[in-house]
This record gives sequence, structure tokens and C-alpha cells, in this order.
Amino acid sequence: MSKVINLGRFRKRKQREAEAKQADANALAHGRTKEDKELQQREREHQHAALEGAKREHPLDEDSIVQTLELDAPKLDGDDDPQSPADADDEHES
Repeated sequence: MSKVINLGRFRKRKQREAEAKQADANALAHGRTKEDKELQQREREHQHAALEGAKREHPLDEDSIVQTLELDAPKLDGDDDPQSPADADDEHES
């Protein structure tokens, strides 16, 4: 008597083998090896690090830029800012 075969399993196994064969053919025709991908990623990271290290100024976040601009801005008469120590001394002398 012959062996009983589950046709669903047989069909699925045959389909998986055909898909694997097609994937291998596509990888040879179009793809890169894992080593090639890793090498390119390492080179990209190295170039990025070299570029970041060569920059004159490091990028600042928006809050840092606003704080820097506020510190560098000249004080105008009539500002609602608290008095500077020099202004406070002038008032005490009179």
C-alpha cells in the first residue's frame, strides 16, 4: 500500500521551494550581499562622523538660539526688563 500524503502540505512545500528559488535568482540579479550592505553602512557612518567633526559650529536647538539672541540684544530705554545693577546705582546717588 502506498503512503498517505497530505496534499495541502505538499502543495505549500512545493510553493515555498519555488518562491525560495525565485528569491535566490532575484538576489543574484538585483541584490547585494549582507557584507556589502554592512560595509556601505559603516562607510556612511564614518563619513558622517568626519563631516560632523569638521563643522565649525554645532547646530543649536531653537531655545538656545533665542536665549543667545536675547543676551546679545542691546537694551533699549523703556524696556520692561528689571533694572541692571548700573541703573540701580544711579537712582541711589540722587
